[in-house]
Amino acid sequence: MIDFVATFIFFFAVIDPIGTVPVFIAVTRQRDSRTKRRIAVVATLASAGILVFFVAAGEVILTMENLAGLYYGVTFTMIAPSHVKGPEATPVFRELANQTQAPSWNFNKYLVDGSGKVIQHFGSNTRPDSKVLQAAIESVL
Repeated sequence: MIDFVATFIFFFAVIDPIGTVPVFIAVTRQRDSRTKRRIAVVATLASAGILVFFVAAGEVILTMENLAGLYYGVTFTMIAPSHVKGPEATPVFRELANQTQAPSWNFNKYLVDGSGKVIQHFGSNTRPDSKVLQAAIESVL
């Protein structure tokens, strides 16, 4: 039973349903209730299918990564938590902070031009469908 609870907590953290609610609301704002329900069901089933696939095939995939390195000299960066603020911040976030400011919370957005110059920083309160964000992106295109 303890293993089940630990696994559930891990999957809950990976999927982050609470963190995806604002994105879902923003993306489905113009949809009717029936369509929103259908999208939620399809997204839930797709997420569950992906989780089941990786639970079943995860070890094989990791083994394949080792084989690719052994036979082809290719390595893959395994994703791990990274620091985004302070002295331990990754080089990308250090540069973003140098040009504007460090992220204050999840879902910060940085508009960067082709040369790597930060045009504008948008905090976590700026919604993905914000008119201000859209106008800033369109001004750079």
